[in-house]
Amino acid sequence: MSRFVVWALCALLAALCAAVLASACSGDDSPPPEEAVEQEAVAQEVVEQEQEAVTQEAVERLQVVVSTQVIADWTRQVGGDAVSVTALVPAGADVHTLELSTGDIRAVSEAELVVINGAGLEAGYEDAVVDNASNLLVLADALEAGGLELQPFSDLTAGGHEEEEGEDHDDGHEEEEGEHHDEGHEEEESEHDGEEHDEHEQEEGEHHDEEHEEEEGEHDGEEHEEHEEEEGGHDGHGHGAEDPHFWFDADFAIAAVEAIAEALSELAPAAADGFNERAEAYIAEIRETDAELRAIFAELPEERRLLVTFHDAFGYFARRYGLTVAGFVVEGPEQGVSAEAIADLVELMEHEGISRIFREPQFESAAIEAVANESGAEIAIIYSQPQAEQDAYLSILRANAEAIAGD
Repeated sequence: MSRFVVWALCALLAALCAAVLASACSGDDSPPPEEAVEQEAVAQEVVEQEQEAVTQEAVERLQVVVSTQVIADWTRQVGGDAVSVTALVPAGADVHTLELSTGDIRAVSEAELVVINGAGLEAGYEDAVVDNASNLLVLADALEAGGLELQPFSDLTAGGHEEEEGEDHDDGHEEEEGEHHDEGHEEEESEHDGEEHDEHEQEEGEHHDEEHEEEEGEHDGEEHEEHEEEEGGHDGHGHGAEDPHFWFDADFAIAAVEAIAEALSELAPAAADGFNERAEAYIAEIRETDAELRAIFAELPEERRLLVTFHDAFGYFARRYGLTVAGFVVEGPEQGVSAEAIADLVELMEHEGISRIFREPQFESAAIEAVANESGAEIAIIYSQPQAEQDAYLSILRANAEAIAGD
């Protein structure tokens, strides 16, 4: 029963009480006090029953805990009144640096469904969620299982330099191996002068194998170090090699919404039709918004397509709409800001003629202000998660488009 009905019944009860008092004082033909009291008791019982029904309705809703505000919005859009959604990361907080409270852990353990982003976004507390959730949906895993491939981070270091590729060790290895083999072969041929040919081949093979194994070991070590360095390029970000900010690509967002609808339907089959209908309607809104953004960015001149941001979170957005991430202050928000990164960004922006730098409201803006002061650029706001002023997923997409493409 709705709160409006409960309010109406309360108003009726108050009116009855007023009538009883009026009749006691007026001496008119109103019902005797005993009858009025009985009516009051009946009205009170109705109110209590309706309040109990409202409470029971809240209890019967699926209790869902999610990590981020984006996922919270998706889940509410799909679940409607059939779900109660709690986000671990409050609006305006940073998903990367969140520390779970005892209450958060309790909510996770009691939830009928827990939904997280995955791909390292919740690296600081993902283990605690996994250990305590009885039913966990990791969206990044669901997307990859459905055939979508998460993208790598931008090929930039903090400040906007392109990351250097590793040296081609294979070419050097083959060249050294070939030179060493030829020298050894000629030397042994000179000593034996064609004699004991079989012994020469055996010695040559042993010598070549030893040197080959030694060089391969060095080569493998170099490759391993390169691989570790390459994977660790965003270790400070708390992520792996894959960029977890996939919600900025409409195809990934749609797949995530479908995964949430499927998970809710498994928990409450009787409500599955409603979940699926709401998911389809919301997906249509995502597609419509995506088309709006494509039209906006199609008109954007090339010199306005370079993005400089606080941290490396907008790679999917850039790829989706034909933009380029030119630079950022830090790879991950939990990293310290270096003077070198600020100097590099200033140099980049002056060289490329970039006149706007973007910050996110949940992060301190001192570094952004320093870059803006040095470069003469203006500061604009873009959103990586819904905030109080932009409290929905589609809202932040539109706000970002307006901030980037607007005058």
